[in-house]
Order: sequence, then structure tokens, then C-alpha cells
Amino acid sequence: SLASETRVENSMRRILYVLGQFSQATPKSMRTVVDTIGNSGFNVVVLSFLQASVVGGKLALLYNGNEFSSLSSDVPTLLARLRSGFTVRKRIMLSIGGWQHLPTFEAIRSFGVSAFVRQLTQEVIQPLGLDGIDLDLEPQKGGARQCRAAQYEYGKVLARLTKEYKHMQPTE
Repeated sequence: SLASETRVENSMRRILYVLGQFSQATPKSMRTVVDTIGNSGFNVVVLSFLQASVVGGKLALLYNGNEFSSLSSDVPTLLARLRSGFTVRKRIMLSIGGWQHLPTFEAIRSFGVSAFVRQLTQEVIQPLGLDGIDLDLEPQKGGARQCRAAQYEYGKVLARLTKEYKHMQPTE
């Protein structure tokens, strides 16, 4: 029946990874991006990528190489509009890591997973009103062997990150 098809359609995740559209764009171009994505059928939008590094004993969080404090003050409002201002409600996530960003997971491990999640929540998740995180562990280069090596090296970090994030950000 049409009702059951609609339920299935609404429960499917249609994911769009968005790279750089909110880190270096002008407010006008960001509004255009929000309108374009907002009117699409995507229901999960993943902002790519957060990188982390430890500098002078402090954890630095960057979005595509930019400090979060340098983002336009319009970004939280635009993301709120993207989430709920269109026919299809969207979840807004943040991808951590990405291609050639294994050092992010080393920084998280050395700084401490709990401290990382606390800082991420306070500086990024809450101010931007994000719904969750995506963990993107990709090796610097190579194929299956390098992927297995990265999983072996950082698999426990990913498991602790997932557990700690769920603890600090319980779902409703």
C-alpha cells in the first residue's frame, strides 16, 4: 500500500557529504547551498571534515583546516534552517578524520578520548546544533592492507569514541 511505501521511504537514509561549503564560503553562497540541499531528498547531511591535533599540550579542532571560531556567525542559523526548514527533516552530522587524516585519531588517542569528546561537544556540537558524528578512518595511501593496519592501530580509539560520545550525547 501507499502508506507502507511512504514509511519505508521515510525511514531510508539518504546521505550527502558536504565538503567545504560552510568553512570558506560567503554567507550568500552558504544560503544557496542550504536552499539546494534543503530542497533535495537527502535526509542526512555530513559536514566533512574535522581534524584534530595536539599543539603545545592543547587540542586544536579544525574544520577543513580552519578554526571553528573563524566560521561565519551565520552557520548555526543556516544549519538549523537546513535541519528543519524544509519538507524533509535532516540530521546534521560532523565527519571526523577523512582521507589522509589519520593523525586526527592519533591526536584523539594522545589527548584522551573523554577530553576530546568534552571539547568537541562544548566547542562544536552544541554551538552548531549538530545531531551526531561520523568517524572516517582512512589510511594515508594504499589498499586493503593499509586499511587493516589503520583499523588495527585505531580501532580501539574508534570504539572508545563511539562509547564516550553515546555516553555524553544520549539519544532521545
